[in-house]
Amino acid sequence: MSRSLLLVLTGSSDNTAKIWDAETGKELLTLKGHADTVTSAVFSPDERRVLTRSSDKTAKIWDVESGKELLTLKGHADRVHSSAFSPDGRRVLTASWSSARIWNAVDWTLTKEEFLEQKRQRYEKWVKANLPQPE
Repeated sequence: MSRSLLLVLTGSSDNTAKIWDAETGKELLTLKGHADTVTSAVFSPDERRVLTRSSDKTAKIWDVESGKELLTLKGHADRVHSSAFSPDGRRVLTASWSSARIWNAVDWTLTKEEFLEQKRQRYEKWVKANLPQPE
């Protein structure tokens, strides 16, 4: 439910999320674009965007007014099971069983810390695959 208590969000096994009028129960918008079940949907703190997460290994950002998909957040190896806006709306967390990502909600890049951690993990994987390992 939105902070203003005017809107309700639902996710569905039909791969959509819906925005409803909390007072009348009328469906206002259907958010279509995921390839698998939408397991959760939340409003941004300013209620201008919606963050959905899905079993399709992605999260998506939507415009509340138009219902238009603004962005797909990719990079997880399995279903996204957690997602949230930071209280100030400046960051978004997405997490799967094997990874977590923190996105800068201004330009939708990974935060520096997340980028460096991913780089470190890729380097460690390369070292293990390409250099002799001590026994």
